[in-house]
Amino acid sequence: MAQTLKKHCQTCATETEHWVDTQICCECAARDGAERLAATKAAKKARKKAKRRKKVKKTWEKKRPELRKKREKTQKEKAQIEAYRREAARRHLLPFIRRYEPNYLAGWVHKVIAQELEVFLEDVVAQKSPRLMIAMPPRHGKSMETSQYFPAWALGKYPFLEFINCSYAQSLQMDFSRKIQELVKEED
Repeated sequence: MAQTLKKHCQTCATETEHWVDTQICCECAARDGAERLAATKAAKKARKKAKRRKKVKKTWEKKRPELRKKREKTQKEKAQIEAYRREAARRHLLPFIRRYEPNYLAGWVHKVIAQELEVFLEDVVAQKSPRLMIAMPPRHGKSMETSQYFPAWALGKYPFLEFINCSYAQSLQMDFSRKIQELVKEED
């Protein structure tokens, strides 16, 4: 074990034990060593991360140069994508919902409901007098899909249709009606 002496420390300005060959105390030396070790480890980790990132970028550029081109879309391509999205929203209910609710995550049940509502609408237009019942627990999105977005989408597709919007509470029905009116009035 190294020999120590009691001396005045230049770092913490106290009278503490020093190793014979140093000007700072044992505690300051240990703290300094720990800080240097942590800094060395962090620098090594950063170098590895940068090297890995550079390697991945090179690999990505070599293997898939067409992806870089896809990321840089021209105005014409953006217009084509927008036209496609509009047409999809015009034809199908789920893209219509996603157009106005970008964060909407449709589960399998929402996809089934949307498909059934589309079939239901076509049967109504064909005057087949269809019936559709949707039974789900509360807070699963059926009201939003069936009472807000479906009527707005259907009215956009077939403006001659009429809807009766009813609910157990007048305030809920009024909220649904306002949402439908906002969607129908929107020029997009």
